[in-house]
Amino acid sequence: MCLLDPLIDEAEDVKEMRDTGILYNRLGSDEEVAKLFSQMNTDLVPSPMIYSGVKGQIHNHCKTTWINHAAQAYHTYFRSP
Repeated sequence: MCLLDPLIDEAEDVKEMRDTGILYNRLGSDEEVAKLFSQMNTDLVPSPMIYSGVKGQIHNHCKTTWINHAAQAYHTYFRSP
């Protein structure tokens, strides 16, 4: 919850995560999921050290050259029809 809470502020964020396969919405609307995340995380005390390994892996994945080249090619050649 602490990892996803900063990423989910509104229904658009939920929709984007659902479209990419990160979240599966069984509540009905994306707005309900966004409200659920905001309500559940009110009493949590995050610990940055818990997710340091995950953050490092995400950072390393995004810094690989083939990811950067693929993203650049996508934005260059598929940005518009």
